Amino acid sequence: MELPKTDSVPKLEGIPANFSLLVFGPSKVGKTTMIADWPKAIILECEPGGADLVKCRKMDIDSLPHFRDAYKLLMLDTEYDTVVVDTLDRVATWVEDEICTEMKIGSILESPRGERNGAQWGEYKSRILQVIAAMEKLPKKIIFLAHTKRTETDGQGVVINPRTINLYGSTAISTMALIQNIGYMFAKETDGGKTKRYLSFAPGINVECGSRHPALADKILEIPKGRGYEVFAACFEPTKTKSEVKEKK
Repeated sequence: MELPKTDSVPKLEGIPANFSLLVFGPSKVGKTTMIADWPKAIILECEPGGADLVKCRKMDIDSLPHFRDAYKLLMLDTEYDTVVVDTLDRVATWVEDEICTEMKIGSILESPRGERNGAQWGEYKSRILQVIAAMEKLPKKIIFLAHTKRTETDGQGVVINPRTINLYGSTAISTMALIQNIGYMFAKETDGGKTKRYLSFAPGINVECGSRHPALADKILEIPKGRGYEVFAACFEPTKTKSEVKEKK
């Protein structure tokens, strides 16, 4: 065994096989539609009716046990390359309900009797992170969709907490640390009255997003309807040199 004496060479061509992505944004902004055209993708549809009007391969999931059963099938599957969890919020709600039932409490905000104060929060965080870690063990690309947590502002309208995913406290922070690429999806109305949608990997003081991959880092992608995968995959195409472009002409 020897210590390395040279830099490693980054593998930048094509979307990595072990790719993980979290896309969050307001409800109805187009997250599911954007991801539906990914090739060989299956959507684990946890939101009732969430993908009913989108052409896609989907499996309707109505509970945490059902979600776990789907996971077991995917561990053996060879047909799908990408798994989409729509949404992480819903899975987190099921986890929350499961903990409340086990600890015999009416709400996750309530400390269980006979347990240390706040025991439910540690269990909540642990189980959410277990879900994410388990999904990332699948030999597939993993995409989580999530809603935006309501932004908090002070009396003057100044943002106190940035836009982030709709999970409790430190669980949101730990979740975003685990996933390689975090994109914030938003829509803007143009001067002509049309709506354009964007996926941002450019972090700022008002939104938590970003990417460890140089192909996505600090980029803001316009996502035309029906071309979500095309635009995304183009970021991972090898950059042509000036001589290569000249030869092609």
